[in-house]
Amino acid sequence: MNKPKLVVYCGSVDCLFNNSAMSTSFQVHHVRSEGELSDQISKSQSTAGVYCVRESSIEELNKLTQINHNVAPTPLFICSKTACPRFIHNAIENGFSRFVFCDMVPELIEDAINEAIFSTSIRKIVDSVLPGNWNKSRYSKRIITEILRDYPQKTSMETVAKRLNISRRWLQVICNESFKLSFTQLFRKIRVHHALYLMRNCQLDNADIALRLGYNEYSNMTRDFHLELGTNPKNVRALEQE
Repeated sequence: MNKPKLVVYCGSVDCLFNNSAMSTSFQVHHVRSEGELSDQISKSQSTAGVYCVRESSIEELNKLTQINHNVAPTPLFICSKTACPRFIHNAIENGFSRFVFCDMVPELIEDAINEAIFSTSIRKIVDSVLPGNWNKSRYSKRIITEILRDYPQKTSMETVAKRLNISRRWLQVICNESFKLSFTQLFRKIRVHHALYLMRNCQLDNADIALRLGYNEYSNMTRDFHLELGTNPKNVRALEQE
């Protein structure tokens, strides 16, 4: 299985990301500056970034805030050994919600990073599989927003139409004109390509991916793969690993 790709800026030799314990779970690429961190996350298609805090200062937080803005939607983690509660509070007020600490066991860090990859990658998926389609009508972006509102659970056409105050028939017309897909096909495309992204970027097996994506049965994900890609998840996984 593929390991998540992390870009790490860490000035502390004692940081957990500077030892071999993390290499079993992640592909770790270390950089030497804040600017290089931002550049590498953007250019290397990494799945997450880690900034190891050396000083719990306003200046440090300002740097972090700018990097976080530059690399979005790729998740950026703050890693710290001694960050004070006030610094963490200020970071949260500046939009940060992802923290790891040097005394955490690797398994907990892996869980936190995998969860962040799952929750943030869906926006990347939508942008990649539906390029240029979001603004074809004043409703198309709202349709995607409503799909993602309950994601990974599937929102019914009736629910989306009601939220948008339009009929089911008109919702179907908008989907066909904006995305060249029916509402059901649109949701299936997003979910299948999200599964592909997780196969390539997480150490999750196919059954775990199906569970995370809201499938009640693994066979349901297999059916969607056949309809969308003409093959099954097992074959896709084998091709990815060649």
